[in-house]
Amino acid sequence: MNLDVLHDYQPPETQILLLIAALAEPESAAGAWHKWTQRRDVETATWPEVRLLAAVAQRMATLDPSSKLLPRLQGIRRFVWTQTQMCLSKALPLLSALCQARLRFILLKGAARIAVDPSSSADRLIRDVDVLIHPDDWTAAVDAAIRERWQIEMDQDNPAIARSKSFAEHHAINFKNADAQIDMHRYALYVCRNNGDDDGLWSRTVSLQWRGIPVNIPCPTDELLIALNHGFSYAPEPTADWALDAAALIRSGKIDWDLLLEQTSRREVDVSVAAGLTLLTERIGVDVSPDVLASLRRRVREPFIGEFIGNVTAYKPGRSDLVRAVLAAAGIRAQKAMESANEKPVQANGLGKILKTDPIALPRDRAEKVVQIPESLPARGKLRIEFDFTLWPFAFGRQMILEIRAPGMLLKRASYPIRRRLKLVPVRRRIALQIPAALFLARNINHITVRLLRPRFATPMPVRTCVLRWKLCDAPSRTQKIFAESKFPNTPVITSNF
Repeated sequence: MNLDVLHDYQPPETQILLLIAALAEPESAAGAWHKWTQRRDVETATWPEVRLLAAVAQRMATLDPSSKLLPRLQGIRRFVWTQTQMCLSKALPLLSALCQARLRFILLKGAARIAVDPSSSADRLIRDVDVLIHPDDWTAAVDAAIRERWQIEMDQDNPAIARSKSFAEHHAINFKNADAQIDMHRYALYVCRNNGDDDGLWSRTVSLQWRGIPVNIPCPTDELLIALNHGFSYAPEPTADWALDAAALIRSGKIDWDLLLEQTSRREVDVSVAAGLTLLTERIGVDVSPDVLASLRRRVREPFIGEFIGNVTAYKPGRSDLVRAVLAAAGIRAQKAMESANEKPVQANGLGKILKTDPIALPRDRAEKVVQIPESLPARGKLRIEFDFTLWPFAFGRQMILEIRAPGMLLKRASYPIRRRLKLVPVRRRIALQIPAALFLARNINHITVRLLRPRFATPMPVRTCVLRWKLCDAPSRTQKIFAESKFPNTPVITSNF
């Protein structure tokens, strides 16, 4: 297996140099600081680099005690501390309201680190507070935030949708109050949005008093897992301060490495965890057992490599290989979640005859059609979406674009050119997409959205008729069989026939 993916998406080199200066042994740190000053100064530093300079500032007495930048760096450190304190103070009223309502929540990422070590607030800038809400308290927590006059940000401004326990599109909702922000998480990890994915995390939480409020934080091992995964999520301007949290956790000596390997395997996040630990060990000198790294690297495989690339780069819909990878990875996790829930096996005999819906007419223009997913799906079935359409015979040189989405996931997006034909007869096409029913069940997804699009400035769509059908197909009865036989992209978990 080619492991270049573990190195290809690391933070920019200038940020890595600052991480080395902040975290590595004195000799390596001094060399990294010298290299950074040759490339940058405070005036030309990017915003992510400014955030890291606060952590470097406390080591300047050993790195470069005569540096003319010392006053500026001390000013940056004071700025980071002040901004972090303001952010935390503005979030306290909502956290207090959650406590008074006896709603369960967990502080995540930077807030969790500062709750344990308040002195780190001068090293780690916090612009928002991340909070994981217990699944059973989700609706009440959203109501509490709205009562406290916090507003839902951007495209999530529908309180009815936000309150829903089946809110599958996002793993978190942003609440704002003036210039304060709290990210209220439905799930700890974006890629793990199945029912029950966070049960183990909740059972291992650590309780403490923070600023007069009783709060929970993840155990150090879960906290490290979250930091490594969020560190490789897409951002327009990547920021590597997650490495400050990860290094502090590892050096605390409180990581249960067997638990980390078990949770990484169960959640299928080996690629992101291996990539983060590779950076910390090879570039920064954080001590991690070679056996742990070797175990993680042996488990790096498709479709999770493609999913990792898609999540890091915010893949475009045109990258069909990454779309398939994200979908296949989600299907495998959903199968595992349903397996953990002790679902009863489904008999294969006659599965294909259990469900076959009548044709559902779809719009022939840019309007989208919401199609409800059939009810009473068995956990180990595969739901087949059959999409038929007929094109006008005179539509020479035109193009149709089909897009099928589930909440929070692109299932298919592809263009179909209409080439010149000698016979003026309608062009009939059928598209079939098979998805594990477990993916819909584990995420509480009850509908998909289908759209027919055309390129910008193109002539009207040449679609004459279009219908959709559901059909339930046979599926392997055990998740282990799926893992043993799957070879991406022709995986038995998800197949596409076009």
